[in-house]
Amino acid sequence: MRSFKYSGVQQRCMDNYFGNKHLIGDSAYTIQKCVMVPYKDNGHLSPQETHFNHVLSRSRIIVERAIGLLKGRWRFLLDKLPMRRTDLIPFYIIACTVLHNVCLLRGDEISYPILVMDDVEDQGPLEITREQKEEGVCKRDEIKSNLYSLRNV
Repeated sequence: MRSFKYSGVQQRCMDNYFGNKHLIGDSAYTIQKCVMVPYKDNGHLSPQETHFNHVLSRSRIIVERAIGLLKGRWRFLLDKLPMRRTDLIPFYIIACTVLHNVCLLRGDEISYPILVMDDVEDQGPLEITREQKEEGVCKRDEIKSNLYSLRNV
């Protein structure tokens, strides 16, 4: 969440950047049209909402495992990058990702991924307008209905 807040990505979560696509996040994120989060489980979720949360969670787990593998191979990504120029950090991470994919294509896999808990205090999201939240809720409801209708296909 902290990276999302300070990266400038959250400010670009608009139609002109994402179109009808979206990012997925956990409950720490604020729903927007381009940021899908699970329904809050208050003990009264409908079957469609439960199914949506399950599918969203499975997708997030895949992404989190991929990031864990990347950090396992390039351990300096676990902490501070050895760079002074912060404008180059995205290129550094992209280079690590490309090299990681080359390693995987060549069969150089990691046996034991290292997963590190985030001990950085959450700064919270930027202020999201009510309209942005409503757009996100409408989009999530539409996805929920489509996912539930396709569950037995």
